Amino acid sequence: MTIDYTALSVCLTVLAIGLAIFLTIRSSFSKIVERLDKIQTHAEHIETIHEIILRLDERIKFFTPQQFSKETVEGTLKNLGKVKITAEPQKDQTKYLIEVEKPVLDEGLMIKKSKESGLEEKEIKLFGREPKVVGIDSRRVILFLPCIDPKLCTDYISLLLKWLDSTYWAALHEVHEYEKITFSS
Repeated sequence: MTIDYTALSVCLTVLAIGLAIFLTIRSSFSKIVERLDKIQTHAEHIETIHEIILRLDERIKFFTPQQFSKETVEGTLKNLGKVKITAEPQKDQTKYLIEVEKPVLDEGLMIKKSKESGLEEKEIKLFGREPKVVGIDSRRVILFLPCIDPKLCTDYISLLLKWLDSTYWAALHEVHEYEKITFSS
């Protein structure tokens, strides 16, 4: 039995080249995946930035000089103090600016407590989806009601004000429980 060294060397050369190409592609692929992971990590912040831009845009739109000429309803609530409400009916929704005397409004807490207290269910029952809340500062929020029926909107705002002055007000004191932290010395 004779071994053809030329054929054997060609086969080994082809295998070596194939192995080299395979290892190169594998190495390049892992580097590409690593770079894509970095891109994805950086892209996650884009959604947060987009949300902040939308909030700022809403603030700018709402506080243009023509907005202040709208009719404002004022009243006083037991816990929140003086309340001002300005409505702006739009094509397919109604935008409300709610301003309270005491700096206690927190968009995140409002959303959390509306889910826990059942208000969200009532909103979905009334409008088919929950209204969007955009916090401006601790005294003002913008509320987008997915409704243009004046009676339904005013009934809901009355319900919301009662909820803010009672359930939400009580929840503010619950927040202090999260802040009872002791530091060991």
